[in-house]
Amino acid sequence: MAHPHDPPSSGQRLERRRSQRHSGLLPLTVRGVAAQVLDLSRGGLSLQLAEPLAPDAILDLELEDDRGERCPFRARVVWCVPGSPCRAGLEFVDLTAAQDRWLAACVMELLRRAGAEGLPAAVLLRRGRAERCVSERRGVQEWEVALDDGTTVVGVAFPEFGPPLSAGDVVLVNLTAIALGLGTGDRAFLLPIEPPPTARFPGREAGHQLKLRYTPLQHRVMALEDPAGPYHELLEQATELDGVPVVCAELHSQMAAAVIAAHATAARLRLVYVMTDGAALPLGWSQLVAQLRVEGRLAATITTGQAFGGDFEAISLPSALVAARTVLGADVIFVAQGPGNAGSGTALGFSGTQQADALHAAAALGGQPIAVVRASSADSRPRHRGVSHHSLTVLGRLTLCGCIVPLPAGEEYPNLRQPLEAACATVRHTFPEVPVEAVWPALRSFSGELTTMGRRCDEDPLFFRCAAAAGIFAARQGLDLRPDEAP
Repeated sequence: MAHPHDPPSSGQRLERRRSQRHSGLLPLTVRGVAAQVLDLSRGGLSLQLAEPLAPDAILDLELEDDRGERCPFRARVVWCVPGSPCRAGLEFVDLTAAQDRWLAACVMELLRRAGAEGLPAAVLLRRGRAERCVSERRGVQEWEVALDDGTTVVGVAFPEFGPPLSAGDVVLVNLTAIALGLGTGDRAFLLPIEPPPTARFPGREAGHQLKLRYTPLQHRVMALEDPAGPYHELLEQATELDGVPVVCAELHSQMAAAVIAAHATAARLRLVYVMTDGAALPLGWSQLVAQLRVEGRLAATITTGQAFGGDFEAISLPSALVAARTVLGADVIFVAQGPGNAGSGTALGFSGTQQADALHAAAALGGQPIAVVRASSADSRPRHRGVSHHSLTVLGRLTLCGCIVPLPAGEEYPNLRQPLEAACATVRHTFPEVPVEAVWPALRSFSGELTTMGRRCDEDPLFFRCAAAAGIFAARQGLDLRPDEAP
């Protein structure tokens, strides 16, 4: 779709857009100029006209939809291409809140109608042929794939959806994330088109819980709670955490940094990671978890909800927490979503709000709810610099139980505690001050890719110091439950 800043000749490359928009001849009437509306967004519109418009001209317009709803606007001509007819792109000037609401409602209604007609496409699929396996680890293979148009991409295949790929296999290639230019999820994903015949499919004795339910990729797992499994009877009775510390992080990288810090503090503790379903669903996608397991820092993993691929599967987060303690003997439990946090720049539109759910579950089950604060000394986005608005929202508005919120000792401590206390005035959180210097070498020397938005420990120390504080505090609490152990 054309953007008001981009003339129609800007090519057919896929570009990221600032505003969601709808195009085609729209059911909108424009007054103030003789034209038809081709494209509309909350930032501007493009018009089809009989006569050209002068660039930078300011026009007073009124738009009316096919329901009779009207709204006046002022717009500046950004570009105009002569012809029969002409086309012009305009950007709105000095939008009021009322005008922005009108545009938002109009665009969403147009997109809703298009969706009802089967447009726009929500997924970009192509056929390809697997050529070469470029990497493999538990739970994931990465293959170089040649698409039918001759281009080559690297795609990811998961064992839950078919047997391991071989060179020459024809695959269905999902290019949606690449087309959208996403960050963590900027990969192609592969599915065999013609998998070989499977052996006999076992019945319920092999488990009857499904992950990715009611999708073409739903698959059976043996959940910890399953009546056919070995832990059903134990989990029928167990409903308490008995004071075990539960470190709840918003981001996957925070979890990893907290695990490293906890392990450096007390290496003999059993650390268990529970992955929720707020971001990446396959645990195999996480290179951090793979490295933490290889190095022995994590004792086990549980995937809960629709997430899958852990050492163990669980139906719900509360059940996963209890199983981590009673089945796996966890001294400290870490909870976070997988890689690929979703955000929108709005107050509540981020998947890390699940941190509040985890804190509530830990408190309700008799654990110690420990929150990892998200803070940054290097993030270019003001809303995440210092204490992130995500942490202020989760701990100040969404969390109803009192939590332990460890903060790194030093000159940053008061600068972190002050905004948190102001945001959390109605909740009784505590803010222990935790020295983190002793574990800093372990964070810096970790052989995996421990980063936040591409920044390593020394490039954004505040982010990792906050995660380390939570890990250290939790490890000390875990030791208190094992008085025979020493740091």
